[in-house]
Amino acid sequence: MIEYQFKEEKDYALGYAKRLNRPEILLILHRGYVASMSEAQALSMFFWQMVDKSIEDDKTGTSDWPESASFWHEKLLHSFSGHLEAVGYLEIWEQVQDQL
Repeated sequence: MIEYQFKEEKDYALGYAKRLNRPEILLILHRGYVASMSEAQALSMFFWQMVDKSIEDDKTGTSDWPESASFWHEKLLHSFSGHLEAVGYLEIWEQVQDQL
């Protein structure tokens, strides 16, 4: 299971999965775990898409969150990468990160 430090992390990620129209990410987040290599890659790519969009939202003042985007990025980076490491897909996380 993806272990979050704060309940709001999941809510934050769900909000961006909806805004970015990522139904496969909604499935992963609601289920609570990554079940395949392709899901690991999708979650890793989503994280960076979410980062880009939320930074844009912070700059334009359209964020729904009182905390800065970077606060949630840090929390979700640990939650997502920790989960991927636990289920054996840390290399996927690192490969996606290296491609950016």
